[in-house]
Amino acid sequence: MVRESLGLTSAKELIGKSVCTDQGTTTELNLASYFRANGLTYQPVSFANATEKAYEAGRCDATTTDVSGLYAARLSLSNPDDHVILPEVLSKEPLGPAVRHGDNQWADIVRWTFNAMLDAEELGVTNDWAVRIIKHVDNSGESFERNVGEGSPLKIKRGQNAQWTKGDLQYGIPTR
Repeated sequence: MVRESLGLTSAKELIGKSVCTDQGTTTELNLASYFRANGLTYQPVSFANATEKAYEAGRCDATTTDVSGLYAARLSLSNPDDHVILPEVLSKEPLGPAVRHGDNQWADIVRWTFNAMLDAEELGVTNDWAVRIIKHVDNSGESFERNVGEGSPLKIKRGQNAQWTKGDLQYGIPTR
């Protein structure tokens, strides 16, 4: 994330700029790997906590974390619209449904609920299939859009979280 006033459209334009990151995290390592792989220089500024506050205070030109975290952090800034999320994703650390280890029944419910939502989206079903799930939480596309997508305050683009039928990564287990 950078200040819109910098006029940057790509992380590759951060040459020599300072980038705030969380100390001791995979984000810190992914940042270093990205710049090294692209032959770019930058100034890492690592913090044990309060990274977004340091960024907002001007201690660095950019800040990074997981994509969903960036969108959430942007909303916490005093003027969110003055900041933009650059398009590059620096890591492959997907987020998804998870349950406590050993709770197999709950894991099955979560897994099959999520798969039903994915299949409902793929088939264009919005209200009358897997009725209880869709009635309460919608299909996966509608749920994403409402909770974290462009129709939510976070405004995250669907990106690789879109259906495989659109060339992306999400697909449910066949249920026909």
